[in-house]
Amino acid sequence: MSMLIALLLAAQTPEGAAIAGNYTATAEDGTQCALVLMPPARRPQGAMALMAGAAGLAAVSPECELEIAETMFWQFEEDEGGHLIFVDAAGDTLFAGERANANSSWQGAMSDGVRIRLERNR
Repeated sequence: MSMLIALLLAAQTPEGAAIAGNYTATAEDGTQCALVLMPPARRPQGAMALMAGAAGLAAVSPECELEIAETMFWQFEEDEGGHLIFVDAAGDTLFAGERANANSSWQGAMSDGVRIRLERNR
């Protein structure tokens, strides 16, 4: 529950807000899943920021066979170029990735160790 509160009270940053959109996750073996990262939660007026970055809800296609299928929330942390994290309803990390620059794909590993590439659908 505290993870949900932290996500809902997250500070919205310009770069974090740009994370929202439609994505395709591709595993090393070619398995793909479609994801939608919703726009970040807005911080209530007067609330203290609990993290630097942004967070929001996520939806994964029902036929997804990857570990990220249980993703409920996304979180963007603005440290050393930024990290994108997917978490489930219990607050457990399912994916953690980073990218070389704002125009490149996210790359990282799921909690089962399988590496994926996350690309925005244009």
